[in-house]
Amino acid sequence: MKFVGLWIRAARAPFFQAAIIPVIVGTAVAFYKTGVFYFGYFIIALFANALINGGTNFSNDYFDHLSKNDAVNKNPTPFSGGSRVIQENLLNPKTVIIAGLTCFILASTLGIYLVFTRGITLLWIGLVGIFIGFFYTSPPLKFSYRGLGELAVFTALGPLSVLGSYFVQTQTLSIEAFLASIPVGLLVAGILYVNEFPDYEPDKSVGKNHLIVLLGRKNASKGYIVLISLIYLSILIPVVMNILPLTFLLAAITIPIAVKAVKVTLNNYNKIEEIIPAMAAQIQLHLMIGLLLTIGLVVGKFINI
Repeated sequence: MKFVGLWIRAARAPFFQAAIIPVIVGTAVAFYKTGVFYFGYFIIALFANALINGGTNFSNDYFDHLSKNDAVNKNPTPFSGGSRVIQENLLNPKTVIIAGLTCFILASTLGIYLVFTRGITLLWIGLVGIFIGFFYTSPPLKFSYRGLGELAVFTALGPLSVLGSYFVQTQTLSIEAFLASIPVGLLVAGILYVNEFPDYEPDKSVGKNHLIVLLGRKNASKGYIVLISLIYLSILIPVVMNILPLTFLLAAITIPIAVKAVKVTLNNYNKIEEIIPAMAAQIQLHLMIGLLLTIGLVVGKFINI
């Protein structure tokens, strides 16, 4: 049991929600638009995306170990600072990177099956997803070290994942799927954004120049207001444009949670323990909004509003 728990921790499996939600939303858009739902293809897409996420997490731990980023971080939180399995000598670095590459290979195997059964478009979507996942912290690109981390996660776990899962169901792409992917991607980017506040000092010391380091914590806390506003605007706009159903706005019931997260961040941007509730709230927002968007799409299919 300890062995299983160790690998769950190393893969950061509890955070696979970031990869699962976009697949669910993309599948829901497909049902709303076309009425189709292929359960088998849905499960394969779910596992493939989760494996890419696992590969990204393992690779992230390995390359953050090489840069000394996680080693100099003396105040990790439940949501930031890596899995710590290397720092606590629970797994050696070589094992961690092998695990990461294995996840990418397994995801590719599932992806190849989907390419042959559903269409070549999935090849390019999958390749870009794995590329972003590996080079998120890997040299020479190191997206997260160059202020591109949020954009990378937004792209991989927003448009790529939602459009990919939509294509798995319908063998086409659509404006509905793209527009639904925007709030999903922004929500994942928001998780990364808030999680970077406690890691400001260690990240800055090793040249991990993500947005919080580049903006400074005080300015970045104000930037969080912008990010949260964009999430809700991206939900509202396709409804106003009559592209997605009115029930898509069910996600608006989460606004009080978002307001709380913003207040906590504004008041505690330079405090490690005190900002943790905002980090938890952002993860909660991602889960709740993702599920509410899904419900809104499914219900919208039947009541035509």
